[in-house]
Amino acid sequence: MPAIVAAALACARSSASAPGTVGPPSDPSPTAVVDIDPGNRSTSYAVVWADEESGLAVRQPAGITGTTVSVLPSDARGLLLTGGSSRLGSSLWVEIVRPEGGTGWVQSWNLTEDVPADRFCADPAVTTRISILRQALLQRDGPGLAGVVNPKRGLAIRHDWWNLEVILPAESVPGVFDASLPDEWGLQSASQSPILGTFRDVILPQLDEVWSGPVREACDKLIIGETGRPAQWPAEYATLNFYSFHLPAGPTETVFGWRTWATAFEYLQGAPYLAALIQYRGEIAP
Repeated sequence: MPAIVAAALACARSSASAPGTVGPPSDPSPTAVVDIDPGNRSTSYAVVWADEESGLAVRQPAGITGTTVSVLPSDARGLLLTGGSSRLGSSLWVEIVRPEGGTGWVQSWNLTEDVPADRFCADPAVTTRISILRQALLQRDGPGLAGVVNPKRGLAIRHDWWNLEVILPAESVPGVFDASLPDEWGLQSASQSPILGTFRDVILPQLDEVWSGPVREACDKLIIGETGRPAQWPAEYATLNFYSFHLPAGPTETVFGWRTWATAFEYLQGAPYLAALIQYRGEIAP
């Protein structure tokens, strides 16, 4: 395995976080991070990858030592930039117009272009990206998959919607089908034993079940079957649009035998990119 892939996957494992732990990596690679344009004052932004309980602190002045002047909820939308920006270490801070009046500073990492659901669902670029994604998965085409993945954040994968979030840095995606290093994908629901293995051995077979057959799909709506654990959209992805692809339980399976994969997208400079793959399955009990 090429050294760069091994290093990138090692970075992916160290970047994995529990569902409530979100935020930028401590030292993101400059080649992997695509900052928003601070001077773009016409685009509306939304909060993303922020904890549901704590929200996103707006500070004055910029920086983590700045005074918190307000807190934005994790699903805040309609935010506008003033054009002000400040590079502090590896983080870009941008000045926003606060909804209640005045201004303040937030990390650009926690802002995403605010795209209404109707615009997203009607965007032909999204269906094109989904078609490329399907082909890349079925053909084990790493470079093809990398072409649709979010260059700012890489690809977040959840073995289950409630489980561990594993981040594949954008630079590791081309080699993900060949990578031999195991990763941890969270815990089994019943036994609480760790889910260990490579992307190819653990995640890919479950993606294949859905993407290789006829499925029902819906835009910005989860299609699920019978389950004892209520299915929820992760709060830190609240402002991201998505498609869900649902494979019903087969004729020889129980009602819990269904599977759904959701594909969340983030817009960068007006273009949609795959940001997360989230799996939903039938579960007998929480």
